[in-house]
Amino acid sequence: MPGHGGRDPGAEAGGYRESRLMLELAEAVKESLIRNTDFKVVLTRTEDKFLSLEDRITIASQSNANLFISLHADAVIEGEASGTTVYLLSDKATDKMSAQLASRHDRSEILRGVDLSGLDSQVASVLLDMARQETKPRSEAVASFILKVFKEKITELSSQPLRYAAFSVLKSPDIPSILIEAGFMSTSSDLQNLTTKKWRREFADSLTEAISRWYVRDKENKVLLRE
Repeated sequence: MPGHGGRDPGAEAGGYRESRLMLELAEAVKESLIRNTDFKVVLTRTEDKFLSLEDRITIASQSNANLFISLHADAVIEGEASGTTVYLLSDKATDKMSAQLASRHDRSEILRGVDLSGLDSQVASVLLDMARQETKPRSEAVASFILKVFKEKITELSSQPLRYAAFSVLKSPDIPSILIEAGFMSTSSDLQNLTTKKWRREFADSLTEAISRWYVRDKENKVLLRE
């Protein structure tokens, strides 16, 4: 869940590192989910250590995850950006900033922990496309619930709170995946929020509510599909 770590500190501002702030935020989210739900929560890291994007996806797959969330809080040099943004996977970025923030790595060829790299490329491509066709609307539904709840509970949404970019960490084909930019460390008001325990708890509780709503709807949709 928490982005960056170890030799990859992420953004830095005001003496704070993104990797550390996102670990604290992820821990708050985990605590809220355990306190309010029966969900099993697995953090991709519990200390300030480096994990590759592939490692993060593999952890989610091996945990049989129903949902993968990557938490970030970047900094931008040009202009000013503020508020929370939810990102979904797309080869075409919403805008220049989204493209700059997206990781530039090759797509991961992992399907529920099964390495497809040894298969015929056409077969592997078909399997991945089939998995993503089912996963894409589920990821979109997660984003929709998060933005709805955050709008009700947290006013600090960005000017365009739903964006698209080719973040490699979102490329798990069979797990609904989203990336949340909780805020921008380059903006003083966002940095103050990110470093405040009360705000992190409110963020975590709002995210927990959104995930809970989505999970109920997702189960209902699965029942309808089986019928």
